[in-house]
Parts: sequence; C-alpha cells; structure tokens
Amino acid sequence: MTRPEREVGRRRVLLIDLGASFGGVETYLLGLAGLLAQDVDLYVLCVLPELRDRLTARGVTVIQLPLFSGILKPLRFVTALAVLPLLLLRYRIDTVQLNGFLESLLILPARLLGRRAVYTRHGPFEIELYSWLHQPHKLVARKVARWCVRFTTHVVCVSQSVAESVQALLPPARYSVISNWVSDQRPFQPPAEQAARTQVVCVSRLEHYKGVHLLIDAARRLPQVDVTIVGDGSDRASLEEKAADVGNVRFAGFQRNLQAV
Repeated sequence: MTRPEREVGRRRVLLIDLGASFGGVETYLLGLAGLLAQDVDLYVLCVLPELRDRLTARGVTVIQLPLFSGILKPLRFVTALAVLPLLLLRYRIDTVQLNGFLESLLILPARLLGRRAVYTRHGPFEIELYSWLHQPHKLVARKVARWCVRFTTHVVCVSQSVAESVQALLPPARYSVISNWVSDQRPFQPPAEQAARTQVVCVSRLEHYKGVHLLIDAARRLPQVDVTIVGDGSDRASLEEKAADVGNVRFAGFQRNLQAV
C-alpha cells in the first residue's frame, strides 16, 4: 500500500478495534477518524472488512488482521498482541486508542513501549451480570478490562453513568466524560402537522444494562406511541418475549441505514 508523505511533527495515532460485527464502536471510530484526520496521522488496526473499506476510502492507513471467529476468536487478540509492537515501531506511533473488553490487554505493551494509551469505555464493566458458572468467558473479559484500565494514560467515558464505573479505579484527572454522538445526523425538522401517532426509534445494542426493557414497559402504558427497536445483542430474545403482548413495539434488527427504518 502506498502512503502519502507524512508531515513532520504531526502526532501519529493508532485506533484499535477487534470487533467482528459493525455496531456502535465501529460507528464511533468512523466519527472519531473524521474528527482527528486533519490534525494527526491516523492508522487503524481492525479485523472487520467493512470498517477497513470505509476508513480506507477516507484515506486512513488500515492494517487488517484475520477475522478469526467461533472457538478461534481468542486468536484475534493473540495476533494483535504479537503485531502491536511492530506497528508501534514501524509507524512511530505516539498514541494508541483502544475499544472493547479484551482489547484492553493491548494497553500493557503500548505503555511498556512508552506510548500513550487512551481507552474509550462505551459501557460499564457489567461484572455483576455474569458469574463463573454463567458465561465465565464474559466475566473474565470484563475483569481483565477493569484491571487493565488502571494502566491507561487516560480513559474516555461516553456518558456520566459509564464514568461512575471508572471513578473507583482512577483519579478524576485520568478520565473524562465525552458524550457519544451520531455523525451525519440530519437537523431536526418538526412535522408540518401533528401526526396521529408518535413514532419512537431506539438504536441500541440489546444488552440488559442498556435499559431497553424499560422502554418496552413504557410502550405498554402508551398505546398511542409506536416504538421501533433497532439493533441486536444477547438480550434480544428475552426482550422480544417481553414485548410479545405489546402491539406497538417492533424489532427491526441490525440496520446499516437508519434512514430506511
């Protein structure tokens, strides 16, 4: 891959995402890349072809790892641990930005090599949701992230509630709240006339802590409101069961184009 000449003195930032499906973290990275592109030399380490294609189209240098899945999923992180030092040295990276639970393991080699490590927490650690008997692999990933976060240069929390899960681990100077945003969002235009029914669209990963079950409870009490839930996740089946008797709630699943919902 040919790369344009880099300006001398510009900071070099490596964004890392090892997620295998396109969701909130990937949307966040696209927006972050748009914000940073004019001020830093940007590199991305990822496994998802769609994220690679979107970022490459924006002129970002992308290093793609194999998309291991199923029982081979841990190889994503093993491979990333192996190649990260090489990338830091080859591209003379100054700052590493990480997302996800097991990606937090990469904080340690980045810090040992003298790089800044900025970790974005997109949600609480959720340790209380799992046990050694119930999905122990998820419990381990969350415990690893909670331990590794102590070694970061700085943590970005996408909401105040996320910050509450970090404040017990770090002093205030080492974490910040920068609220999540939706890029390319069209300005709100009130309808010319009042619609007969109110339309509510919820876009979320379907996990219990997101609180989508509370929206379903509200819809049950507001039959004049139509609710569309966009997204997927481990809690989807239980949410659909909860909404089975609520006629004004529908599930649209994962959608790449929200304008079509």
